[in-house]
Amino acid sequence: GRIDPHKIDLMGRMGKFYYARASGAAVEEIVQVVNKIAIGFDGLPDSIRHSKILTGNNLGQLAGLLALPGAEEATAAIANDARATQILNKSDFESDMHRYIKEVLDAGNEELGAALAVVCDLKGR
Repeated sequence: GRIDPHKIDLMGRMGKFYYARASGAAVEEIVQVVNKIAIGFDGLPDSIRHSKILTGNNLGQLAGLLALPGAEEATAAIANDARATQILNKSDFESDMHRYIKEVLDAGNEELGAALAVVCDLKGR
């Protein structure tokens, strides 16, 4: 009883009078865990949520996590990351750290991105 998306003609509204057609390789499958609740956008630190560098997709990657690491766990996770250490030693580190977080998330490493976000927020307080 499930609909096979490869046997139907899919259209998506983009806004105004623009639509997008999706078929074949353009149809992606994203597995969502429905029995566990993610932290959501409200669970992200304000400095991360209001970043001018991180995209909506980047924020969605972090918001989709079940939990952010605690301060000790995040600090331990980036302890051997030379680039993070170099950035954190700057006085105006935030924009550089957000760029690094974006790179890490764009590469698909949500766990490291979350650890970097937590440490960035802690240092910025």
